[in-house]
Amino acid sequence: MTIYSISRKDLIDFQRCPKIVSINAYKELLQKVGQYKTDPSSKAQREIESVTIGQAGEMTIDYLIQPQASGETVLEKYDRTKKIDRKALNKKILDGIRGRKVQINRATLDMIKETTENVEPIINQIIENYGLIESIGRGMLVEGSIVTYGFVDNVVKLKNNNKLMILEVKNTAHPPKKLDILKADLDQARYYNSIVKETGLLQRMYRQNHLTDQLELIPEFKISPNIDTTVIYTRSGKIAHVSDRLEYIQEIREDVWLAKQLGFMGKFPESDCDAQTSTCVHENLPKEIWSKMRIDNSEIKQPIVLGLADGLVENDVRFEPLFYSNLMGTKRYRKLRNNLRSLTRYYSKIEAGTLDLATLNITHPMSYGREMQRIAKSLDFELIKSQIMEIETRAKNAHVEREIWNNFTLKRALPNLYESWNSILPEGFLDKSMSGVNGIINTIYNQGKLAKTLIKNSISKWG
Repeated sequence: MTIYSISRKDLIDFQRCPKIVSINAYKELLQKVGQYKTDPSSKAQREIESVTIGQAGEMTIDYLIQPQASGETVLEKYDRTKKIDRKALNKKILDGIRGRKVQINRATLDMIKETTENVEPIINQIIENYGLIESIGRGMLVEGSIVTYGFVDNVVKLKNNNKLMILEVKNTAHPPKKLDILKADLDQARYYNSIVKETGLLQRMYRQNHLTDQLELIPEFKISPNIDTTVIYTRSGKIAHVSDRLEYIQEIREDVWLAKQLGFMGKFPESDCDAQTSTCVHENLPKEIWSKMRIDNSEIKQPIVLGLADGLVENDVRFEPLFYSNLMGTKRYRKLRNNLRSLTRYYSKIEAGTLDLATLNITHPMSYGREMQRIAKSLDFELIKSQIMEIETRAKNAHVEREIWNNFTLKRALPNLYESWNSILPEGFLDKSMSGVNGIINTIYNQGKLAKTLIKNSISKWG
């Protein structure tokens, strides 16, 4: 829920015109309460969902930089005199998309073919610019004082110097031709680099291979500053390295929040465009929204998510057990736990000589055996077993922390913060959306053992 957080778009839009942030905030709030609806007929029908297109690009890059069955990556084994096996790569991507229960049509097949057409130029550019790289996994970026966060496609390690780098994969159908990088992608990379500079890269990462479905359960918590971003355009075979940042984001922290809060009241801040006679970019937004808004300058309210998170810390809530308890509720955890149990039973019966497929009521015994072999191949048995035990241990007594959290009601515990936000939102909206507030706290601040430090460092920037 972006009502209670700042998005990358908010930060970039603010530099274009602060009124854009207010107008979008007002529009979103009106949509939440059912007072504004977009015309569904204005949305073009897509043959392929954008998330599927993006996943095809990510799986292509995963194929190049993640270890194969031999333990080596395609990058390490690459021979410039030979072409990558397109048929095998396309099949793996297709299988990966099917595994997500996506409907396959001719457009999907054509998209996959286009996605993998330029893998050799990508490999050559990666090796020439960075040498061999090793995939670490997905990454997360958080900046607690602004209350913003983002997830990155891939974090890699450069083998020649062990430096980390963010890889952002773009599988757009219209990659840049004359420019090295599209403006929106440049802003996204700069945003990532800026958050890294402020907080560091939070490697809240699960090692997951889209192609083999190998998973590790417990994320790493590391703060790694000074990381740049490389954008890869899979369809065009181009890559673009971005090292600069949005240097202004800390300077506008309070101003962007004020613009957003004014928007909730149907107002916006005074800006440079008020003195212009020409049209400002904010006027490109729905006129039925901004034409009713008026200039105002109220006092800034502390972000409600940050204020509540700090209150929980002051009330001695321990976030680490809650983090691991939440982890136990994920599909990732349940899938691995169930696979581990099935494999354990399978192995124990084989060892005891009591494996009788007929008694297992299995229609196709041979298929069952192959399925067990597939599961065994897709996970590190001892690693997952030890990680499940560790998660369950760390999640112990999470119910105690959750009860403290549930009893810590914003209205009673932090009445000033509650009233300041309740006064700018529609009647009853705050009470009904508290689950959204708690959800953002979990996303941004509940980073296991780092939670308390992250919250305290963030609140200190608000004075």
